[in-house]
Amino acid sequence: MKCGRPRNKNYVKMRSLLPAVAEQLFRDIRKIYEETTQIPDDLLIALKFVFGSCALQALDLVDQRSVTCLSSPSGRKVFQLNG
Repeated sequence: MKCGRPRNKNYVKMRSLLPAVAEQLFRDIRKIYEETTQIPDDLLIALKFVFGSCALQALDLVDQRSVTCLSSPSGRKVFQLNG
């Protein structure tokens, strides 16, 4: 007997589509933000739907300038919460 969430066909299909949905959502957000410097409510709702309420909490931290992006010479990026 396996533990955890049952693996029905719809669950597996949804899980495989999620990365593509997230990437498209990020592209849409970037495009609109570059044009208007704002993120409309419908895209914020979509973020919450895909990532849960933690996505909006993370955006609040960015708005408060509580996140710093650190880049290494190799190009890797790490995001650090300011204390």
